[in-house]
Amino acid sequence: MIVEFDNNDQYRLIFRLNEKEMVEIITLEDLTAYH
Repeated sequence: MIVEFDNNDQYRLIFRLNEKEMVEIITLEDLTAYH
């Protein structure tokens, strides 16, 4: 899992399923909705 911070203080969680595809979850709202 990679956590990145941008200039807007929003964090992006990148879950690597494998080398060819990944699921990106952006902002807390999206993360909450995902779970």
